[in-house]
Amino acid sequence: MLSVWVGTFNLGTWVPKDKDEVDISHWIRGPKNFPAKAPDVFVFGFQELLSQPANALQIPTNGYIEYYMGTQPRDTSILSAWFDIINSSLSQIYRGEEFEHVISRRLCALGMIVFTKKNKDKKWSLNLVRSGEIGLGLLGLYGNKGAIGIQLEFISTKKDSSGKSHPISLCFISSHLQAHEGAVFFEQRKDDATHLFENLKFDLVTDNTSLEEPDSEVLSSVGLSGHDAIWFFGDFNFRLRGKPLRQYVLDLIDSSDFEKIQSIDELKLVLQTRSHKYLRYFLEGKIEFAPSYKYSLDPLRLASEKLSDRYATSRLPAYCDRILISTTHQLVETSNVDMEPLTTISQEWYFCASKINYSDHKPVSSLFLLRQNSESAERKLTIRNELLDLRRRSAWSFWKIVFQRVFRFWINARIPIFVFALLFFIFIILCY
Repeated sequence: MLSVWVGTFNLGTWVPKDKDEVDISHWIRGPKNFPAKAPDVFVFGFQELLSQPANALQIPTNGYIEYYMGTQPRDTSILSAWFDIINSSLSQIYRGEEFEHVISRRLCALGMIVFTKKNKDKKWSLNLVRSGEIGLGLLGLYGNKGAIGIQLEFISTKKDSSGKSHPISLCFISSHLQAHEGAVFFEQRKDDATHLFENLKFDLVTDNTSLEEPDSEVLSSVGLSGHDAIWFFGDFNFRLRGKPLRQYVLDLIDSSDFEKIQSIDELKLVLQTRSHKYLRYFLEGKIEFAPSYKYSLDPLRLASEKLSDRYATSRLPAYCDRILISTTHQLVETSNVDMEPLTTISQEWYFCASKINYSDHKPVSSLFLLRQNSESAERKLTIRNELLDLRRRSAWSFWKIVFQRVFRFWINARIPIFVFALLFFIFIILCY
């Protein structure tokens, strides 16, 4: 059994000045200070690490591995502060336990940090690490919106009756999708997700296996298929459908009728109708907390006993920050692959840390327990080989999202078509 903690936090461009005064234990512990025992894997996803002006100055393709396997960070102003905060928090919460830093990666204002608990009983060992990133911002390219992906492969030290050790492959995708309310932006978020799943590619970071070297394409250009579990999480920016009256939503919040709020949630509609090509394979746990966005930063309002008073007046409250999981091992349609999950996963809790007031978003976290089925290793290899043949990373997929963005921009901007055509022609020239 392997336990995995996953968390997402949109910092709203807030940068910690004194690391010793930052307390994220509420986010890590979850409800009722649970669990007492440290999970095996911790995955932290961050959005809006930088202010908008600073983010705009970042190079669009600057995704890179900041540091790996316990080495000290190269970037002292962005992820390193959160590395120190997380490292200190884990040590304080789980006294007597030791933790190892696995990998950190940043794309403009997005970041991901992964820690693992030191395996004293040696049930699992980290075998392989891959990582990747993709921009989803301006015209589907820029890194102010986008996703970071990290894949971890563990191998069990316990052998089965035939003397084989079975690996377990985990994939984590932290994302920040298009913002704003309305049907146009809703469709754009779905397009972003499609573009992400079709084009996110992972490169090998390290390979600790002593097995024969796999095919180079499998190592250096792996997509999103063939894993025991895939977590898709972050600030998805999905809002409430139909522009409901603000007071109606606030009344539902005060009455803790969160189920009724979710009945008009955009993402819930997509998941329930299974209408999206890739999101149809994902599940979400039961939400029993208030919307995670948009909170006021006024200390007086945050201290109000009335929950609805704590929200900012500039936006309608929404469940922007989410954690989804898939165990089907495929994100493309094929009749040749068995859809039964290879790993049994239970979600222990799904939690919003409402006591943390650093941002207009509240951090969200969840704890999962994974139990691998005995036949999963052989089936997973078959699935990976089949799905590698089905991957389509054509240039058309890239330009399709660009043209969709351009068309929507023209419709919303309502500028003369000849002016827009000129601007788009200049953009194409600059791209080349």
